[in-house]
Amino acid sequence: MTLLKAIPLSFAIFWRMLIMTPLLAALLAALAAAVGVVGFIFAFFMPFTFMLLYGMFWTLVLSVIPILLAARTGLTLLGQKPLIGAGNLTKPAALYGLIIAVFTLLMLFLTTIAFGLQVKLPLAEIAALSDTAKGQMALVALATNEFILMRTLLVATCISSVFFASLMMPLAAASIGRDINGHRHTPLAGFGVGVMPIFALIVIGQMISFLSSDAFLWGIAQLGLSASFDAALADLNLMAQGLIDPAWNHWFGVVIALYLILSLWLLSLQCAGAALVFADQAAQTDFIVPETAPKPRMAPKEARALWQSRMPHLDRR
Repeated sequence: MTLLKAIPLSFAIFWRMLIMTPLLAALLAALAAAVGVVGFIFAFFMPFTFMLLYGMFWTLVLSVIPILLAARTGLTLLGQKPLIGAGNLTKPAALYGLIIAVFTLLMLFLTTIAFGLQVKLPLAEIAALSDTAKGQMALVALATNEFILMRTLLVATCISSVFFASLMMPLAAASIGRDINGHRHTPLAGFGVGVMPIFALIVIGQMISFLSSDAFLWGIAQLGLSASFDAALADLNLMAQGLIDPAWNHWFGVVIALYLILSLWLLSLQCAGAALVFADQAAQTDFIVPETAPKPRMAPKEARALWQSRMPHLDRR
């Protein structure tokens, strides 16, 4: 049921996110510029490794903000009341950006080890091979072995997809500032809840993304535009080689626009799944959303009457 309900909800999230895109792009550009200025200053006295980690961390933080906004939109459409304003999403974005950064580094480390174990060559032999041209060619052939690469990347992709599916519920909770039980959000609370339907949506999204290029090529072929598109690709290849001066082609804009639209909808689809799981779990939990508005003050006469009734001996008038 979650998969079927996620599709219409994803389109409701999508068009709202599409309207917010110019403002969101300006916000992310401003944050990226500020991060870039600080990074430029750090670059004078910090090592390259630190700068690499700094850049990766802030890239992930900026990528988490659209997820929080899309999840918040989906939850709001389902009647879930936020406890925090949209302007307070920077802190959870930084926290979950850090969590994703740590996971990404761990996965890179484990994937490298897994690949090395499958190659079954000691470091000394790898170093010896790299000393000669023939050895270097052998290493390149070994490193690009399709079977080993595909097997390693497939396992790594599955693990990463399960992790991100497990993380979608905490992200959804962080977007409105409260957990399923109605309490204020605790980092990583709800991790793993609803993982299967969200994982299924991620897999569906990956399949759509994989097939989208073929669908695009089929579409332009049906419209009789293949020759024009192939010419644009040839020009792009020549630009990359520096053989011709860079020049804008309308096909570049079409491809970029379609890619951004598809990416935004796939993001909306995953966040729709997370919002539906959150709403379903919240409906099964008895809680009262904390009242954020201040309680009305008593009228002066009522306050005086209450004061007199409780402490009559202090009232001398």
